Amino acid sequence: MAKRTNYKPLDERLWKFLRQGLAYLETSGKPVPTTYVHPGGYAYGPLGLTNIAVQDVQRFFAEPERLTLKDIIKQPAIYEDYARKYADILLNHYLGGAGIDYTQLSPTQIFDILQRMWFLGPTGYQQGKKIPLSRQKKAQEWMMKPTPEQIRISRKKAIQSVIKQGITNPKQLYDILNYDEQGNKIGDITFEEIMEELKEKAKEFLATFLR
Repeated sequence: MAKRTNYKPLDERLWKFLRQGLAYLETSGKPVPTTYVHPGGYAYGPLGLTNIAVQDVQRFFAEPERLTLKDIIKQPAIYEDYARKYADILLNHYLGGAGIDYTQLSPTQIFDILQRMWFLGPTGYQQGKKIPLSRQKKAQEWMMKPTPEQIRISRKKAIQSVIKQGITNPKQLYDILNYDEQGNKIGDITFEEIMEELKEKAKEFLATFLR
């Protein structure tokens, strides 16, 4: 792809969020193989990759190997690479070409635009065509879910709230955060997350002490 001065590749965290949403729409999030054929016979795999998408990727990224869609769906790693690159093209070339900087939008706004372009194709989207109501309702369901960043912040706050009670033993923190009084598992916060917050707390204490 000829990189424009405002070209902004998808970062890993955003793509993970977008990919999960696309998979939810295309296959209800079910773990289907990349060779899975969608009704209609022109889209394949968990993300509904099409021949048009493959051609766009090969045109914009000047892929050295002219693989066909049927070649690509047999190789999951290449399938995933093509899907991400196609999302990159839609957001940077087509949306960016219309003067919209996707990085200034929220993750859910980006997803809503991307899923429309993914289904309609860039031309259909630019022409103002509509996606089926059933798909839009499903997209709304996905967008109501918390984003990965919101989940991360919520988990951090949960750990911090217990630390503020004066509890700093990692095992004790783990048990309080993940088990109720009856010993039933209610959470999945990891020791790694707990240790990260304890390190941050120690840094804050040291900075205060050295003032």
